[in-house]
Amino acid sequence: MFSLKNNDEIGAYFAKLVEEKYKKPMRQFGKACLELQGEPTDKTSLDKMANRLAQIKAGKKAIQLTDLPVFTHLLGVTCEELLSAGDYIVPAADYMTVRQFAASHDPDAWETFVQREDKPFLNCDEFGRNAIEYALEFKNYDLLKYLMDQKYIWFVDLDPKKYVMNFGASTSIKRRDPGSLDSLQYQISDVAKDSDRLRRQMICLALEHKDFKMLTTLKAREIPTLYMMTAPGVNNAELDTFRDNEMIQRIVDSDDDVIDYFSQEFTIQELHGTKRNNTYIFPYIGNVAELLIAYNHPCAEAVLKRCAEHNHKFLQHLEITVDKIMQGKKCMYKPEWMQDCRPSEDELYQQSLAEIFFYRSGKFFASWGSLSHESDVSNLIAIDCESKNFRLAPLIDDINESYNKIMAFDSNGR
Repeated sequence: MFSLKNNDEIGAYFAKLVEEKYKKPMRQFGKACLELQGEPTDKTSLDKMANRLAQIKAGKKAIQLTDLPVFTHLLGVTCEELLSAGDYIVPAADYMTVRQFAASHDPDAWETFVQREDKPFLNCDEFGRNAIEYALEFKNYDLLKYLMDQKYIWFVDLDPKKYVMNFGASTSIKRRDPGSLDSLQYQISDVAKDSDRLRRQMICLALEHKDFKMLTTLKAREIPTLYMMTAPGVNNAELDTFRDNEMIQRIVDSDDDVIDYFSQEFTIQELHGTKRNNTYIFPYIGNVAELLIAYNHPCAEAVLKRCAEHNHKFLQHLEITVDKIMQGKKCMYKPEWMQDCRPSEDELYQQSLAEIFFYRSGKFFASWGSLSHESDVSNLIAIDCESKNFRLAPLIDDINESYNKIMAFDSNGR
């Protein structure tokens, strides 16, 4: 049981709720009341309602019984809380749940839910799931895009230094205090789990909507550890961790322009060292290509050509590096100095190979010439299937041949 406060106390608390929870002027609150009751909202009706609300706020009039359902609904409180001026608070039965929020298509309801003082947006429901997980499950793209546009959540931070096991996914909604749970920030950026999963699910939704701007925002062709790759060293690329078979299948099932997007090369600037721009291709484009081949997809040939070209660029870099080292070594063996000791071309080539340092993590490869100071980092493509198609078979052979040649450099280098 609660104690009924006097009109002055109720009026003051009512005004506070309108300011803090409804976040719009009292006149607009009055208009919403009329609309909810199906009443006219002309100037005369609005003036009359505004005057009555002003008197309630000042404690000169009491809240009527017919007002309670409307006021409590718009303010998201119970009758007990309103009439006790905040002394008796129980959860409102019509409060939107995390699951209801994730399924909603009402922007006003979204904003109200996000701004609620009890912070349900930052917490899991009784089933241990948060609002973002539900929204992805319900494919509520409009809600997720709204949350990103308003900077309430992001799957990719602007600062590359935060990219480790994810792209710095987080939220701008502040926790209530250090002692409260409010755990969304940790749920979407927990490095102990597959914390990039939510971003990849969002990518799948963006693919359905063919939203290329969103795909770019989400860095859909990248994995976080690409930003950790440097020459002359390569860290663990964690390819298996970030591999997503559903996302790969969605790309294959998409329109040609989506497949074209994912088969294009892109550059990433190193965070350390010389900060050179390294050129990569979607790390799982080989898996995409294999499915395209299996489906006899018309895009298979174009994708394979890009994979072949990508491999050849790194192979060419290695060949140029070896040649520069060889030319430098030849200068050391002038005929008039060392007629009998001059090494053969093959010996010079082997010596030059030995001057190249190789670093490999899966299909990511870095090289550094200790004499030429030429270096590069990239990922390579190998195709683990065959084709009887006379146009595709030579391309598959070309891709794998260049891949094997690069592996041969590795076995002869340092």
